[in-house]
Amino acid sequence: MRQRTPNNKRKPILLGRLGKDGELKSTPNNVKILDFSVATTEVYRDIAGEKKTLTEWHNVAVIGKLAESIAPYMKKGRFISFRMRGLACWNGMYRDWE
Repeated sequence: MRQRTPNNKRKPILLGRLGKDGELKSTPNNVKILDFSVATTEVYRDIAGEKKTLTEWHNVAVIGKLAESIAPYMKKGRFISFRMRGLACWNGMYRDWE
């Protein structure tokens, strides 16, 4: 019997600026892949009260028709937000969990 998964799965939302223009590529079987990097910045105060800034870079790949449709808008410096869902990559291997 198949076990039902709850609808409240963790789906992280990423807000940040593009570090470079998106790069649209095709696989041998003509599947489109859009690669880009997003910088997220967190500003906080340390124990001494000094203001600190932490910037993290995230490499993102969008696959399929969505990659083609958003590619013209993915320009360096543009502020973007998106929700990650359904597909993740570890060590180059894709896994669909939905």
